[in-house]
Amino acid sequence: MATPNPKRIFDRAVELVKGGARKEAEALCREALDNDPDDINFVALLGWILAESNQLEEAAAMLGRAVRTTPGHGKAQEDLGTVLLNLNRPAEAIQHLERAQELRPPRAALFAKLGGAYQKLGRATEADAALKRAAELSPVQAKLEEATRLFVSGKFREAEKLTQALVRENPDNVNAALLLARIAIMAR
Repeated sequence: MATPNPKRIFDRAVELVKGGARKEAEALCREALDNDPDDINFVALLGWILAESNQLEEAAAMLGRAVRTTPGHGKAQEDLGTVLLNLNRPAEAIQHLERAQELRPPRAALFAKLGGAYQKLGRATEADAALKRAAELSPVQAKLEEATRLFVSGKFREAEKLTQALVRENPDNVNAALLLARIAIMAR
C-alpha cells in the first residue's frame, strides 16, 4: 500500500479551506497529524482553521506548538498573536505580533492588530504609531479610520459622506458598509 503524499494532502486541505469546506479541511489535517504528529505545516494550518472556526483555546494550543517548534514561521506567529488578542490576552499577543512583523512583509492588518493590542494595554504612543503605519499601508483603511473618528465625535454628515465614497469605491468592504449602516441608525 502506498504512503500518502503529505504535500498532496496539504494542498488538498488548502483547497478545501479556500472552497469554504473548513470541517473537511480540519478532518484532513487531523488525519495527517495522526500519521505524522510533527508535521509543522499541518499543525499551523489546523491552528488557523480552528481560529477561523472560533475554537480559540484549541487554536492557541496548536499555534503555540507551531511557534515553539518553528519560531521563524511568521504566519503562525501572526495567527497566534491574533488568537491571543481575541482571547483578550494582549500582553501575550504583542510578543507574537511583533515577531510576525519582523518575519513577514509589512501588512496593514498586522499593524492594525498590533495597534489594538497596544491600545488594550494603554500604550497609546505605540498604538498610534502602529495604527498610523497600518493606514499608510492601506489608504482605504486610513479613510475608514477617519470616518470612524468622525462618527465617534458626532460628525455624522461628514462621516456619512466619507463612508459613502468608501462604499462606492470598495463595494466589497464589509467594514465600510457596516459603518455606513451604523451612521444611518445614529443620524436619525
